[in-house]
Amino acid sequence: MKKTILLSALAIILTFSLILTGCQTNPSTSDSTSATVSENSAEVSNEVSDDTSIEESEPAVVEFDYDVYETAFNKTVALTSFYYTMHIDMSLVMTGLTMDLTLDSDVKAEIDGENEKGSSVVTIGMLGTNNETKTYYEDGFAYMETIGMKYKMPSTFADSIGVSSSLLDTEAIKDSKVEVVDGITQYVLVVDGEAFANSDSSNMLSEMIDSAATGATIDEVIIDDVEYIVVLNDGYLSTETVSGKITMNGIAADGETPMNMEIEFTVSNVLNNPGEEVTIETPADLDEYTLIEIEE
Repeated sequence: MKKTILLSALAIILTFSLILTGCQTNPSTSDSTSATVSENSAEVSNEVSDDTSIEESEPAVVEFDYDVYETAFNKTVALTSFYYTMHIDMSLVMTGLTMDLTLDSDVKAEIDGENEKGSSVVTIGMLGTNNETKTYYEDGFAYMETIGMKYKMPSTFADSIGVSSSLLDTEAIKDSKVEVVDGITQYVLVVDGEAFANSDSSNMLSEMIDSAATGATIDEVIIDDVEYIVVLNDGYLSTETVSGKITMNGIAADGETPMNMEIEFTVSNVLNNPGEEVTIETPADLDEYTLIEIEE
């Protein structure tokens, strides 16, 4: 199926940004103090009493709990109604060229058996311009409004709304630690770059590379370790921040010039009011959208 460049770019970014990960939330022991602990370290608090003696508290160790993470993942992907907000910062650096891209998105969905309804508002900032695209999905059609145009095309819910999920394998997690920031406990997970490339995100990476390096020959792709910072809320995967860097080496489109490209990305995702019902209103102007045929 061939798609427009805009649709392809949105699908790549949205698919990438909605990889779900999670952590265990515990209450802070202090309203005014943030603490950081790891798997091999403990927080020790010292008190100085009136007689100047020093008293050590029992070590408090908090570790990443994969079972809690997996349970939260399954609970989140089982939602039949959800509302995500997202922000992406992406930087592409090549010889003589630096391009920054931002993306802000609201994504809502209702899933009732085979009846799927979704809406999104995506704003892409690039080269000093901002472009907003509104998408509504229902009954096998995506209705899109952008740059003053309204059109519809056959589509699937996943392609239109861009929601996907991937459970991290235990072997992919190279390191983990727990941080308490402003009273909120969050897991910081380091995921092996090669394992990330071979996960469900591999198709996204291939599309990203193809889009970013059109006409070029890519000889080498290096993916640094990817960092996930994830938080739970009421047993759901509530917030996540994913960041990493991709380096590509090859030959430019002229067939001669060596090419080096680096893509750095940070994706911040928030699941708003998890577990609460989300209602999507059907737009009143769907008859104004022009049908676009899709070449198979």
